[in-house]
Amino acid sequence: MQLVPPSMDYEETFQSALNEMRQVGSMGIGDWAEIGSPKNVVEYIRVRQDHSEGRNLPRGWIPATTYWLVDEGAFIGETTIRHELTEHLRNVGGQIGYWIRPVKRHQGYGRQILRLALQKAKELRLEKIIITCDATNIGSRKIIESNGGVFEREQDMGPQNPKKLLFWITIQ
Repeated sequence: MQLVPPSMDYEETFQSALNEMRQVGSMGIGDWAEIGSPKNVVEYIRVRQDHSEGRNLPRGWIPATTYWLVDEGAFIGETTIRHELTEHLRNVGGQIGYWIRPVKRHQGYGRQILRLALQKAKELRLEKIIITCDATNIGSRKIIESNGGVFEREQDMGPQNPKKLLFWITIQ
């Protein structure tokens, strides 16, 4: 199991994971509107590479590096590490985001993708990061806490949205 840059080597299993996400009703994954609506996996990979190098960023965005978690030659999940901390990330988005394809959930991959992402964050010379999850996402909270997350506070997101829980992780 390892984190790798997005690659066409995993296109088939990545596409399969996107289909799973659509079937369970996860919004945003595979929609890609927020990053300029790439039309296919090749464009998606190019956009993510550009963002890791600080090129062609949407207004107000900062450089962020995306990795794919692969195990036994198959795509399992994705993580993105933001290189800096903005006010929005400080209060809502966090510096590391991740998702695991539905058929691989509850198998320890969430804990592993965050553990590996923290190692990559250290390579980016980040010493302390903030990470968030919805207050309703007990699994994500457990993943964060098992990786050293220290609860800071709960952030109200308005009447139609679950509250966000904010955690700090010191990278060692």
